[in-house]
Amino acid sequence: MKNTIALFSLLLLYSCNAIKNEAAFSSQACENIELDNNRIFINPQIGAKKKSLLDFNKTSAVCFRKKTGCHLDFDNQQLCSLSEKKLQEFLNSSDYKEIESKFRGQSFSFSILIKRKEYEFLFDPGFAGSFRMPYKASIPFLKEAHQNIESQSSIAFVYNNKSISFNGIYYSSAITISNAVKQQSVGMGFIKGFNWLIDTNNKKVYVKKNALSLDIFQKRPLSAIFRSIRNDKQISFTEK
Repeated sequence: MKNTIALFSLLLLYSCNAIKNEAAFSSQACENIELDNNRIFINPQIGAKKKSLLDFNKTSAVCFRKKTGCHLDFDNQQLCSLSEKKLQEFLNSSDYKEIESKFRGQSFSFSILIKRKEYEFLFDPGFAGSFRMPYKASIPFLKEAHQNIESQSSIAFVYNNKSISFNGIYYSSAITISNAVKQQSVGMGFIKGFNWLIDTNNKKVYVKKNALSLDIFQKRPLSAIFRSIRNDKQISFTEK
């Protein structure tokens, strides 16, 4: 009987702690982040030789599962989980603006205007570049001035300092078009220039321009543009 009571007490204590931890994460739990060469590292330690790369897909999945908000704040170098209540309080006291977005599963996309035409890009913090698009002969600005990067198996057109419109405001960014790209996506070269508030419960996204500059030139390694050139021995660069 004593053993049964002891076991029950242990289970009760474990359950209370689990509920407490769950509630803490759901209300507001923050992790420190560090931006290094357009990569996000989680909880960086001073003097540490090895840093942990943030897997945003897993973090986003947690926010979706718990139906909380994800706050990616580069100004304060934090990634936070916000409850519905905290999220609304935050929105009421800040100047974040909602953007048009489309949610698919545990990811989302948003649109930008290039040459008055709307293009949809997947939010991809794992991509170190800015914007990348699959090659299509119908792209209106394809023949505008660009850098040509060719390998034995792939070709990429890089448009530096390209004018785009995001949420009604014009910015300059880098755009890469390649036959090795399968899906249009936007990476850290652009993402880092804004703080992001992702309301996974109501499927809404809010942004605010931060103090960081956008990458207006494609300065990532070539592997950030497409993977297939890693094993190619011949790569040529030309200006068009």
